[in-house]
Amino acid sequence: MRLPLWIAVAICGLGIQAGSGADAPPAPQLLIHYPFDKDLNPTVGKPTSQMAAGGIAVKDGFAVFDGTDDLVEVIHNLPETDFTIAIRFKTAVPQCGIFAVHTGPLGQAGNDRHMFLKDGKPQQRVYNNETIGATEGNAADGQFHTWMQVLRMGGGQQIFLDGKLVASGQKGASDFVADQGFLIGYSSDAGHPYFQGEIDDLKIWNRPLTEVQIAAVLKGEPLEGGLALTALPLPSTLPPINPANAKLLAPLAGHPATGSSVAFSPNGQQVAAGYFNNALRVWNLADGKPTDATAHKAGITAVRFNPAGDQIATAGMDNSILIWANPPAAMPVKTLAGHTRWVRDLAYTPDGMRLVSVSDDRSVRVWNLADGKVLHTLTGHTDWIMALVVRADGRYAATAGYDQTIRLWDLDRGAQVKQFSTKGQIVSDLAWTADGMALISVGLDRMVRIWNPLDGQQVRELAGHTDQLHCLAMHPAGQLLATAGADRIVQLWNLTTGEKLKPLEGSTTWLHGLTWSADGSKLGSIGVDQVVRLWEFPAN
Repeated sequence: MRLPLWIAVAICGLGIQAGSGADAPPAPQLLIHYPFDKDLNPTVGKPTSQMAAGGIAVKDGFAVFDGTDDLVEVIHNLPETDFTIAIRFKTAVPQCGIFAVHTGPLGQAGNDRHMFLKDGKPQQRVYNNETIGATEGNAADGQFHTWMQVLRMGGGQQIFLDGKLVASGQKGASDFVADQGFLIGYSSDAGHPYFQGEIDDLKIWNRPLTEVQIAAVLKGEPLEGGLALTALPLPSTLPPINPANAKLLAPLAGHPATGSSVAFSPNGQQVAAGYFNNALRVWNLADGKPTDATAHKAGITAVRFNPAGDQIATAGMDNSILIWANPPAAMPVKTLAGHTRWVRDLAYTPDGMRLVSVSDDRSVRVWNLADGKVLHTLTGHTDWIMALVVRADGRYAATAGYDQTIRLWDLDRGAQVKQFSTKGQIVSDLAWTADGMALISVGLDRMVRIWNPLDGQQVRELAGHTDQLHCLAMHPAGQLLATAGADRIVQLWNLTTGEKLKPLEGSTTWLHGLTWSADGSKLGSIGVDQVVRLWEFPAN
């Protein structure tokens, strides 16, 4: 298999090992996450109930505790061993409680797994009554610190402060199994039980983290799973094309509304488009005749053919996903309901058995198309999710949006496997390179960025657009990338050299969607001017 030159160089230089895709060992799963970004609610986990006492305020992304009567009580049974609790906090009070497992009011019927400060030093107690504590340093210095309580069967308990092991003991499992929940901001073991200061983050994993994993968490990398990539073979049967020979075909007349999304059928004989007036239109390219269907109650945001070509999925601003026969009848064959805000993007897995969706409700959902039920609801994004792409092997999906992160998900296990920053870019669209070893993003900052998904580092940056970007499409042979947006051009890039090629002519308005045909001979676009434009690329 021959890789495009710059991709091959990037793989070697960044240590992306093509062919190194052995399954990763089981990795910690994030059970509960209280980020305290906007309120007191978790973004991961579903505790039975939660009660805040003392009028706790959430300000500037953290919860403020007054040291008098503030605490958060969560009704949720935690493991007795093999777990990690991480709390990021700031205080200037040397004697105060931070965390405890409990039963009864304030733990009066039993308490355990305490985290508290004594003379500014972290202390931990695991029942039956082993208390360990740091002997040096001061965590009550008015600065943020991250404390991790690690309990490992056969390995004892540990205290990590800012990634450094500061205390350890022999007790690797708690004997207190009657716990009902846990308290944030309180420990009856402390000289003063209530916490005074700010708590920015609480995370609980179902495994004891290693020092390497703890270091990764402190760098902002969650550990919900392992990422294993093997380079995918590039197509060998596609004829080479010369972008300079692109020919603009007669446009396909659309609905009197902005077009949002466009897709070729797998056999290249049809084009489907979605519009903000709720309409789906499917053209037969042999005769140019369209078939229309309207069932969404608000605009369509994404249109996708299934791999067999006998179904079309549409996502809408009405929070729903509709599955249509191809060609579509008056009504869809199935409705997938569950998202609570706009559905922004869709992707079928290569076997056609699952559909992945992303939404403004900040969730990623994996649907079983046989029964229309949700297999996984994946959370972690903290703002609208705009972009989704499934790797060609069907195992991993990448998502991105307004929270300025790219997240990778293992679709089989329903777990996040990677997260990294987009350097301030609000991502509007994503694509995998043809070999599946790099990700490409475009966004509102006008830049095209190529990422190494294994370490989250940027490999290359392509500049040339003059306004925000909305969409991109990767040529199936892996050498050409098309990008478009508000500057009204369809720009082609040679990914072998990184060269910006001559833009495709014909567009007159903002563009929202791009698509290549499966054989790489045609490129389609859609946007504000309603029509679908097609460029044909004759084989050399």
